[in-house]
Amino acid sequence: MHKRMLDPLWQTADQIYEGGFENELARTIVRGKARSRVYAFLANRLSMTKEECHTGSFDLDQCRAAWRALQGISYAEIREWAKVREKAAKENGDT
Repeated sequence: MHKRMLDPLWQTADQIYEGGFENELARTIVRGKARSRVYAFLANRLSMTKEECHTGSFDLDQCRAAWRALQGISYAEIREWAKVREKAAKENGDT
């Protein structure tokens, strides 16, 4: 589940930006942020905290739930979800 669904979501995140990136450092930063967002999204979908969302320790039922939660989801959708949450947190002073 992890390699097939989670990794492609964040590893290809830089592809949604027009023009791409001129250097590897920028790509690495974007992918790091994307990885964090993907795990936050999954944790939210599974009603877990980010700290609890460790796919390597999931049991079979949690793996199935994670698979269902990510079915048909693109990184662009996760990015928009994260931006809405980040905006709300700023407005509430939760930065």
